[in-house]
This record gives sequence, C-alpha cells and structure tokens, in this order.
Amino acid sequence: MNPLDDGFRARTSAVFDLWRGAFRQAIDRGQRSGVVRGGIDPADVAHALVAQIEGTLSLARNSQDPADLTIGVRGLRRHLESMRAD
Repeated sequence: MNPLDDGFRARTSAVFDLWRGAFRQAIDRGQRSGVVRGGIDPADVAHALVAQIEGTLSLARNSQDPADLTIGVRGLRRHLESMRAD
C-alpha cells in the first residue's frame, strides 16, 4: 500500500516512529538502571526491534501459519535476552 497511498505511508511511518521512540526510551532506562548492557546503541536496537517485529508479522501473514509467529517470538526473545547486563 505504501507506494500507492502516501497518506497510508505517512500514517504507518508515524506509528513506526512512535514504536522506535518507545523502544529507545525503554532501552535507555534499562541501561541507566543496569538491566541492559552498556555499549548498545538504543536507537539502532529500537530500529532493529521494529524491523524484527514487522518482519515476523509479514512472514506470518504471508504464510498463514501460526508457527511463523512462534518462531519470530522465540527469535525476538533471544535478541532481548542477549541485551541483558551481566
């Protein structure tokens, strides 16, 4: 839809910006509290999280197979766990 409807593209971009901002803030807070490892760029990780979530949803929509959501959630969980402070 994005190439066909600029309004749709603008609305989805706004949602993705909100998600990235919320994730970035959460990662920042986690780093300040010692839960999330330092040295991680919150903006980069926030972008990757949105991409991973959207990619998983897109694959699951395309396949119509709930297992694709399960696999994606496992990968997301591993990604998040890898950011834990020691």
